[in-house]
Amino acid sequence: MSVFFRKSALLAIGLLFHCSGAMADEFRLLPFINMRQEYNDNIFMSNEDSVSDFVTTLSPGLKLAERTERLDARLSARVDRIRYTDRNELNALDEHYQGRIGYQLSERAGVSSKVRHTKDSRRDRDIEETGLLLGTVTRRKRICNLSGTYLLSETTGMSLSYDYNRDEFNDPDFSDYRSRSLNLGITHRLVPLLSARMNLGYARYDFVDSITENYSWTPGISWAMSEIFSLAADFGARYTCSEFETTKYEPVFFSDIYPDLPVDPENDFITGYRPAPYIDTLESWGLSWQVLLEYKGEKTHAGITLSRDVKGASGSGGTTERTVASLNISRRFTYEIRASLSATYHLNQTDQEGLATEEQHTLRIQPKIRFDCTREIALEMAYIFTSITDNKTDAETNRNLVFARLSFQYPLLE
Repeated sequence: MSVFFRKSALLAIGLLFHCSGAMADEFRLLPFINMRQEYNDNIFMSNEDSVSDFVTTLSPGLKLAERTERLDARLSARVDRIRYTDRNELNALDEHYQGRIGYQLSERAGVSSKVRHTKDSRRDRDIEETGLLLGTVTRRKRICNLSGTYLLSETTGMSLSYDYNRDEFNDPDFSDYRSRSLNLGITHRLVPLLSARMNLGYARYDFVDSITENYSWTPGISWAMSEIFSLAADFGARYTCSEFETTKYEPVFFSDIYPDLPVDPENDFITGYRPAPYIDTLESWGLSWQVLLEYKGEKTHAGITLSRDVKGASGSGGTTERTVASLNISRRFTYEIRASLSATYHLNQTDQEGLATEEQHTLRIQPKIRFDCTREIALEMAYIFTSITDNKTDAETNRNLVFARLSFQYPLLE
């Protein structure tokens, strides 16, 4: 774990318990355990000779929360014990730890911090967020976020955030990487239901063989169209500069082989070529945008999100220009029963050399139903269909997954 990440985590935890002791208001200690049974008809996400298996995941964990008038702090820890019925070599013990703290310094200013550490191994661990697959190699991911907000006036506010991410793999075939990003946002309320905003962003992605810097400027609006409909849209430009190591062949002259022999430069000749390391640079301009349309009814919530930006591709050795379109609908039928439907499409594109995929399309559809048996016990059932098309290899991969999850939690303190 990096020194920066470790110090940030200790700072967040220290502030949590310091503030909780000073002005305790609402404190919760919640142990829980989740039991998930799934059937996966393509556990390796292969486009041929698919392998199916039953997977059992047992996930005990603990949540800790503290809230006061100014403080909102949460800590959680969870361990996933994953067991395959036939493919025992894929059995794993994944770990998930995260902490979050927010503190309102004054009526105008607030600060917050988030830290997360995970150790995971599932091949589809990133597919919901990025649309990309990883191998079953073990990865350690560390994330830290520091942010602050300040109200300049009754109508204008600003925010500043810094994000740090580091991925490390225990396999040399997968590239470790580190990313750092800085974002400045300004929001101004034009009329009671309409606000204008602007965001300036910088991100740097450091891979083993490449470095990518991305600058973005995205002005936009947020509009509360009615009590149930809202719209947020940001459209702007981005500039991306990538440097990556490659190999070029340089000429070898006769004078290079025999430096002690006198050779007239005009009569020197090429005897062959040899490989030499070379740093290539790729610059590009493009669009960066995001649109979010939300519906919030009494029992039904729905959202449509469209976005495009340059992001890091974990394990691949470079970045990707990612376009995302997603639909999420949830409805509560009774107090105990609710259902949801999510559909997400990812398009990952890259022009850099050395990456496995130049253009990849990923479609993921998930209907789910949840039944809250009691306050402590809940049952979820879902079906997930995933389809991946790789234009470089002209291959299509499909997977069907069905799972049922039983959750039990019991508050010790609240």
